[in-house]
Amino acid sequence: MRARNLAHCELDADKASQFNDGVEALASLEHSLTILVHSHNDWQELDLELRRIEANIEQDIFELELSWPDLKAMAESLYSSIDEWALLFQQDSENLDSAIASKNPVKVKRYFRSYRRRAGDRFFRVDMDLKRLCGNLRIVGEPLVSVLRLIE
Repeated sequence: MRARNLAHCELDADKASQFNDGVEALASLEHSLTILVHSHNDWQELDLELRRIEANIEQDIFELELSWPDLKAMAESLYSSIDEWALLFQQDSENLDSAIASKNPVKVKRYFRSYRRRAGDRFFRVDMDLKRLCGNLRIVGEPLVSVLRLIE
């Protein structure tokens, strides 16, 4: 309900404007929330796969070697930006790719740990961003509730 639709509710212009601002803020939050939820889900899926591999990598790198093409493809869509973390994550991916290709278990384990650490850090940051955005829903909703109480 926009301010122009609130005219029949006999609200003053300030309250109608406040309500309209809240509705617009909610629409913006919805867009951001949709993007962050998708990103969070993708990072979580990658994190689960990396945890599975991490559980056995000290004994055997075979699971990583088998899973690497799929993991690499999954992760590439997550770091398409040119942010510093993305460039470093891409470098970790390239290092791990080279180590796997050279069949060097020591390097594979070292680069996997770096790759895993950076992926885990990014997942944590996306998770925190999502929690922060959800907190903003409450902040935006409070003014809307006060105007709605006046309408009722």
